Amino acid sequence: MSLDPELLAFLADEGVVVEAGHVVFDAAAYREMVAKVTDLLRRQETVTLAQVRDLLGTSRRYVQALLERMDDDRITVRRGDERVLRNPGEPSV
Repeated sequence: MSLDPELLAFLADEGVVVEAGHVVFDAAAYREMVAKVTDLLRRQETVTLAQVRDLLGTSRRYVQALLERMDDDRITVRRGDERVLRNPGEPSV
């Protein structure tokens, strides 16, 4: 099922959803996942896709989209196979 691009853009502009490549997250769910990932990063400094997948209990596809969006939002930065917080002292989304 695909959403009408105009409807999707409207929902994103209104803050209802967050687009992440070919994946669309509920905005509240996105913020919750970001909080969990940033909390983990504050404890151990780096995370891998597999660690985030296990943390969130979801598939690789969704975690990859999430992490790429977090990079785009300048929350994290990718270093090889790991992610680190871009600005560790700042609050997350």
